[in-house]
Amino acid sequence: MKKNSKGCIIAVLAMGMMAVSMIGCNSKQTENPSASENEITAQTNAPKLAAIDVDKLADKIAKCGGFKDELSVLDTELFEAQYSQVDMDTVVKECAYVGTGATTEQIVVVEAKDTESAQKVKAALQSKIDDDIKANQDYKPEEVAKLKAPVLEVKEQYVIMVIANDKDKVEAVIESECK
Repeated sequence: MKKNSKGCIIAVLAMGMMAVSMIGCNSKQTENPSASENEITAQTNAPKLAAIDVDKLADKIAKCGGFKDELSVLDTELFEAQYSQVDMDTVVKECAYVGTGATTEQIVVVEAKDTESAQKVKAALQSKIDDDIKANQDYKPEEVAKLKAPVLEVKEQYVIMVIANDKDKVEAVIESECK
């Protein structure tokens, strides 16, 4: 019985020493973070984009004078139909304006659930643009140039896609509103 209890004591002491050494290693890592941890800290400390009101931004873009066509707001149901490539499970809120059909001009501003979702929304909107290019090459070739040069930006969890007659006016609005 004494041999058994001696073995248990030694095992318990060994486990205790291992635990202390693990704690020591862990505290050293905290004192000297790796480069990737420094990058994460830098990203966390980077200035955050102020919350964007997607409706207000889309409205300001629509009124900037960058469009030939008359634009109208789409409700969520029509947005889902027109932009079926977008997975609505990744979307918190969206606002879209589309033209009368005489042009391919459109505005889409989406608040995604997070930055990863925003990248998925951007890819879906690019897919929509690609589909529109194919559909308009023979039908409205003059519109293809606009489709090939969209405004398509991700700003944190926000995605902005605009097909406009005057891209510079649109970009000026986005720059002034997204700080």
